[in-house]
Amino acid sequence: MRTAQSARRLDTRANRRGAGLRLGNDGKPRQTGQGALVNQRVASSPHPAVVFDNVRLSYRTSPVLKGASFTLAPGGFYVLAGANGSGKSTLIKLLLAELFPNEGAIQLFGQDARSFKSWQHVGYVPQQAPSDYRRFPATVFETVRAGLYAESKALLPYRPAHRSKTLEALRQVGLAGFEQHLIGELSGGQFQRMLLARAIVAKPKLLVLDEPTSNLDDDSAQALARIASEAASSWGTTVLLVTHDRARLPRLHASMLVLESGTIREKPLNTTKEEAPCSSTCSCSGPSSPA
Repeated sequence: MRTAQSARRLDTRANRRGAGLRLGNDGKPRQTGQGALVNQRVASSPHPAVVFDNVRLSYRTSPVLKGASFTLAPGGFYVLAGANGSGKSTLIKLLLAELFPNEGAIQLFGQDARSFKSWQHVGYVPQQAPSDYRRFPATVFETVRAGLYAESKALLPYRPAHRSKTLEALRQVGLAGFEQHLIGELSGGQFQRMLLARAIVAKPKLLVLDEPTSNLDDDSAQALARIASEAASSWGTTVLLVTHDRARLPRLHASMLVLESGTIREKPLNTTKEEAPCSSTCSCSGPSSPA
């Protein structure tokens, strides 16, 4: 799945949050108007993080999703499995409002995805970053710290606390000591872990991981999955990990969603080192009891 532009677009949407800021009497910036109310609702929303309700989408005459329905509860950890070409990339684009369904409805934190504005509460790790991303002369520290843009209040300086948050995110993904490395110097696996650190540094309410283990060795892949699981259990983050190869994931307390023939079915998660990757039909067979 290639949704390289998703990260760039998500950043653009999130960066627009500065437009609704003004300085208060204490000289500190405050968000005004509808944007502030929307952000408060997302931060304490009693609604599911994501709802797909009978979503259908076709490319010309080729149906991709044929009535997909599922719900992601707040603080839940979900694995979406499906064979290559099954529509996982399309589903992510719909979730990030890059595409809109022909039929059905999509909600994020109780708000219609078409009008959702609080993208700073959504963390996203693409399978592939934009092609020119690695050539940008930024350090690992600067890139991860950029995930705290919302807390820096538009163009105002980063606060000292942002340094500790950035260093902690790098430690969590195993990149402690890489702070001053240029991002172009990283290996594929290191670069992917840096993108994860950038996505989790602000502790988002929703974290979407698109094939995050594709460029990692087995140990790193399992460590990444555990970091995502910790985000769900410790921070209350809703995590959606999308993969075609669930055999590389450790045993986790998670819900399994299987995308097959354009629809979603839910089943208990069972992943072991011996289990084969999803086949072209993605039957995802396994015991009926959760791991």
